[in-house]
Amino acid sequence: MKLDDNSLSRCLEVNKWWKKFIDGTKIRQINQIESHIYLKYSVLKKELSNKDFETVQKLANYCMKVYKKVIIDSMKYFRSNEDEQEKICRYLSEKTHRDKTQHLMTELMIKNTMNITPFRGMVDFRDKIGPIIRNSDFEVLQMMQENLEATSERSALLVILVDFLKKAKHKVISESDKKDFFNSYSHNLLKDLVETLKHTYDEIFISLCITHLPLWASLFSSAS
Repeated sequence: MKLDDNSLSRCLEVNKWWKKFIDGTKIRQINQIESHIYLKYSVLKKELSNKDFETVQKLANYCMKVYKKVIIDSMKYFRSNEDEQEKICRYLSEKTHRDKTQHLMTELMIKNTMNITPFRGMVDFRDKIGPIIRNSDFEVLQMMQENLEATSERSALLVILVDFLKKAKHKVISESDKKDFFNSYSHNLLKDLVETLKHTYDEIFISLCITHLPLWASLFSSAS
C-alpha cells in the first residue's frame, strides 16, 4: 500500500528516525512529482534513484509551481484539446533558459512522454517543437529525437533540424559543407525541413534567409 502525501506528512512528525527514513527514500517528494506531472511513481523512482534529496525536493517544488501555473491557472494560450502532459510539455519547451531543476523536469517529461503523448499529424508536431527551434535549443531537440522511435518520420526530421540549425549558426558555410548537407538527406526530408521552418516560424525563417541566403537558395533549389 502506497502512503499518500498527508500520511507521509504525519509520519514525519513521529520522530527523527522516521523523518530521516522518509527523507532518505524521497517517497514524499516522488509522490508530489507524480501527482503534478502525471508520470508513474515506478518510473520516477527509477529515474530519480541517483539524485540526492535536495535535488528531488527542488524538483518537487518546481513541479508544483508549474502545475499551478499551467493546469490550475489555465494559461489562455493553451489549446482546449491538449491534455495535462501536453500543456506541461508546451510550457517547458517555451523556456529560453533552464536551471538544473528545470532541465531535469524537461528531461523527465521528454523521456517519458515522447512516444505516449499524441501528435495530431506532422503540422501539430512542427507547432510543438517551434519554441525549441526558435531558442536553438539543440540539447532538447536531440533529447526528443533520442526518445522517439528511430524509424519514425519525426525522429528523422529532428536529426536534419539539429544538423541544419547548427550549420546555420555559422556565418560562413563553404560549398563543400552545403554539398555534404544536401547529399546526406533525402529529397523528402529536405522538403520537410523547409516546410517546418517556414510553416510557423516566420521570424527565424526570415532571419536565417537574410544571414545565410546562399544556403537557403541552395536548399530551396534542392527541395523544390
